[in-house]
Amino acid sequence: MKMQYHGFRFLAAICLMSLAFSQTALAVTDEEFNALKDLVIKQGQRIDQLEKTHEQDAKTHDADRQQIQQLKEQLQETQVVATNAAQRAEAAAQIQVQPVSTPPIAPAATHNFMMVGDAEVQFGKTDGSHGAFQLADFAPIFLYRKGDNVLFETG
Repeated sequence: MKMQYHGFRFLAAICLMSLAFSQTALAVTDEEFNALKDLVIKQGQRIDQLEKTHEQDAKTHDADRQQIQQLKEQLQETQVVATNAAQRAEAAAQIQVQPVSTPPIAPAATHNFMMVGDAEVQFGKTDGSHGAFQLADFAPIFLYRKGDNVLFETG
């Protein structure tokens, strides 16, 4: 019986110690509780905001990937065009160009004297009469060239 009494005493001591520790651990004031509650709410809001930002970043990242892919395709097309242009330039450079023959040099003035001008004739006919030429006019212009820089004209 003495043994049971010591066991009971030991068990009672452990219960008392656990109650003492639990009361000190559970002693949280309303202000501390509300402060912790506000902190948890703010952290939840911050997590929501970070998740939204992450979603936007993911969308932006996808759009950037698509744009990079398009730019790579354009770069490949440009490289193909540049390669074709270089090949055409090399082919054109290899073609032997035959020089264009110039016409033989002749003297600038092949005629020293020319006669130009105009002539005018009028023809008239009225009812009951024969037609006839009325006025004939001739206005010659005489040109004389003495080299490339001198030209004489008279009329």
